Amino acid sequence: MMNHLTVETEDSFSSVLELAANNDVDGFKRSVDRFPFAIDEVGDWYGRKKVVEQRTPLMVAATYGSNDVLKLILSLSATDVNRCCGSDKTTALHCAAFGGSANAVETVNILLLAGADPNCLDAQGNRPGDLIVVPPKLSDVKATLEKLLGSSCATVMENHGGSLRVSTFNSNHPLLSSSSEEDLSPFSDSTFSPLDGKFQDVTLTTVQEKKEYPIDPSLPDIKNSIYATDEFRMFSFKVRPCSRAYSHDWTECPFVHPGENARRRDPRKYHYSCVPCPDFRKGSCRRGDMCEYAHGVFE
Repeated sequence: MMNHLTVETEDSFSSVLELAANNDVDGFKRSVDRFPFAIDEVGDWYGRKKVVEQRTPLMVAATYGSNDVLKLILSLSATDVNRCCGSDKTTALHCAAFGGSANAVETVNILLLAGADPNCLDAQGNRPGDLIVVPPKLSDVKATLEKLLGSSCATVMENHGGSLRVSTFNSNHPLLSSSSEEDLSPFSDSTFSPLDGKFQDVTLTTVQEKKEYPIDPSLPDIKNSIYATDEFRMFSFKVRPCSRAYSHDWTECPFVHPGENARRRDPRKYHYSCVPCPDFRKGSCRRGDMCEYAHGVFE
């Protein structure tokens, strides 16, 4: 009984972090009603450093610009908005700054009004204002964030066929390497479409070049044994959302991305067969995740 309780509690907290990332405020509230401790608990979240990072729901919500969940957390608990976690000593404000969300300005405003300190330092000695990352089409967002956070480093953004190159004088932080090309938003496409807006004249050669993603030495190789375990393949592969806030090849990533057809439902929560759902193949299934048939290529 005790072991069952432990597994259920850990699984429920993992769900809380995923709900925070997806800005599912109703689902998040139901989860914390069942497990009140989870609202300010530190848990494992898949990120850039050694795959797993220590994060609270507040930090995950700040990273993804999940402002509805963010407001709910701040209203329901006396959480320390300046709390730092993990070996990187990151705070929620750091997460909001480098998360690359289109909602970053509102997220930062919410945190500042709640008492977040823009002068907090992470393990690398960086303030949130030193780590600002924004999509290339939102340069006005970058300027606003710099004003809010008082950026102390010069960050230069160059547009290269729809992707972004970030160069910074404070380049010791892994998220701001001058050699990285980032899409930056956890909930945006992995690359900007060459047919979108002013990028209509991008050639096929440019598109092919955009698929040559920089190697991230902080992540295990895709052939690493950590991805080969039965536990990971059954309950994490294309189930857990990817939290990498930079452009990378979805086909090489074991985690799921918004809008990706490869998404899998967690078999511990949803019971479905391997028989393809005829409605889903036509475009949509009215039963959604409760459908007893397989959705997507990996189910």
